[in-house]
Amino acid sequence: RNAVEVSAVATTAGSYTVVVSDGGSYLNGTGTYRLHLVRAPSEPTTGPSDEGGPLANGATSPASIHQGDLDVWSFTAEIGESIVLRAGEVNDLGGTGGFTPGLRLYGPNGSLVASELGNANAVEVEATATLSGQYLAVVSDGGSYIDGAGTYRLHLAKTPGVLEISAGDEGGPLT
Repeated sequence: RNAVEVSAVATTAGSYTVVVSDGGSYLNGTGTYRLHLVRAPSEPTTGPSDEGGPLANGATSPASIHQGDLDVWSFTAEIGESIVLRAGEVNDLGGTGGFTPGLRLYGPNGSLVASELGNANAVEVEATATLSGQYLAVVSDGGSYIDGAGTYRLHLAKTPGVLEISAGDEGGPLT
């Protein structure tokens, strides 16, 4: 395994400490690593060499995942709106490159609304907003070892709402 993940719900307010060490069987390895933090609810911050940020309704957001990465995307929804998020692997060679997208949706209160961490080249989550406010979509590798890397496209469809169709994509008014 080349990546690990810990998920928890804070039970008290205050500072928390994360300790990172070699997790191998002999506990004597050295190396470099990247540490990612997602806190919900909060305003996501994206580093200069990472993807994430605001999602537009109907638009396609292309991005990539490196080993152990978490990309955090945000959008707002009102109570009763229907939400569909889909992340699909992009592989120009046809077939899988070891990356299987995982997708989690968090509500404005920080609770996990929906998740799909399957072993397919595309994943989808659907929900109806029960709270108004900012939602967070977290994309990662959803494979059994969470250490794949690759590129993906993230799509948001929210109804009712005004659609923004990305250049080169299809959609819009029907006659």
